[in-house]
Amino acid sequence: MKLDKSTKVPFVTDRKKGITKPLRHYFPNLTNVICTNHILRDVDKWLRKNSGKFDDKKVLKDDVERLITSKDEVEFHDTYDVLSSTWSQTFKQYFESNVKQELMRDFITRKFAAFKDGVVTNNTSESMNNILKSVANYKELPLNTVVLVFVRVQEIYYYDFQRALAGHGDYHLKKSFSHLCVDRSQLELPKLGKVDNIIDETLQTETCYQTVEKNPNYRLTQRALDRYCVQHGMIGFSSTTGLFTVHSVDCKKAHCVKYFPKPPVCSCPSTGRCFHVIAVQMALRDNLGEDEHRVHCPF
Repeated sequence: MKLDKSTKVPFVTDRKKGITKPLRHYFPNLTNVICTNHILRDVDKWLRKNSGKFDDKKVLKDDVERLITSKDEVEFHDTYDVLSSTWSQTFKQYFESNVKQELMRDFITRKFAAFKDGVVTNNTSESMNNILKSVANYKELPLNTVVLVFVRVQEIYYYDFQRALAGHGDYHLKKSFSHLCVDRSQLELPKLGKVDNIIDETLQTETCYQTVEKNPNYRLTQRALDRYCVQHGMIGFSSTTGLFTVHSVDCKKAHCVKYFPKPPVCSCPSTGRCFHVIAVQMALRDNLGEDEHRVHCPF
C-alpha cells in the first residue's frame, strides 16, 4: 500500500507515543485519531489520582462521554461551553491539554464510512490482539513469528468473508446486503483451515524438532516459514539445471537448492538443514525423519 500520500486511510490507535509519533511523522497525510475508549480510560485514571469525591468523578466522566457522542463540531463546542463552566480549573486545564484536541480529530475521522454512525474505536484491533494473545497463552513471541501469524490469520478471515459473499462458510450477508452476493464459481477460495489450527501450526512447541541453535523460539518461526513458502508459491524449479529456487518471505533474496542427488545442498550460509531445503521437501511431500537436524537460518 502506498500510504505516504494517501488521505483516505484512517488510523485509529491508542495514545502510546511509540505508535502515534512515528505514524504522524512518516505518514503526515494520514488521518490518525485516538480510540475513544482509551481516552475515557485515561480520563478515569487522571480522575482517580486528582479528584476527590466519587460523585464528582462520575459527573466528570459522564460529561466527557457526552462530549464524545456529540453529533458534530458545533454541538461539541456548545456542549463544552455549558459543561466546562461547572468544572474545576484543574480538570479544565487537563481536558484542554490532553483530551480536547484528540476528540476534535474524532470528527474528522467520521467522514469515513466505517465510523460515520458512531464514535471511533480500535475495537477490531483489540479483538485481533485478544485472539493472538489467547492462543499464544499470553507469552512473548519473536517479532517475525507474530508477523507471520498476523498474515496467515488475515488471509483466513479474508477468504471467510469471500465465502460469505457466495453464501458459504461461517459468515452470511444480511438481507440488506443481499445484492452483493456473487456466484461461487467467480471466487478462488484456497483451503487455509481454521484460525485456531493455523496459529497452532505456526506456534509449534518443542516437539517440532530435536535441536536448534540459539533461541529455541526460532523453531516456531522456521516451521511457519516452511509452510509460508509452499503455500504462496515461492518455490521454483529449473528443469535445465535441476535446481530449486526458494524466495525469502520479503522476496528480496532467493537461494538455490540442489535436492537431487541427496543429501540436499542450499546456497545459503546455513551449516545445517535450513528452511529452504525443508520447504522444498514439503513441496515434494517428503517426510522428515525423526533424526533430522534443524538450525536457524537468518536468510
